Amino acid sequence: MFNVWLSREEYRAIPRAADSFEPEIAIRLMGDCGLRLTEVLGVTPSDISRIDDGRHYEQR
Repeated sequence: MFNVWLSREEYRAIPRAADSFEPEIAIRLMGDCGLRLTEVLGVTPSDISRIDDGRHYEQR
């Protein structure tokens, strides 16, 4: 029998393995926000902004 989900540790390792910023953001949008691939492909930089703490982002 196979798992069809990732543990938190497995999921956290995936964005860190991305070779650039764009794939990391795409992975995080899917994993953290639940966006589908077609939705991620429609996201532009103006759709995402940094919040006041300087470390986190929000979707506009």
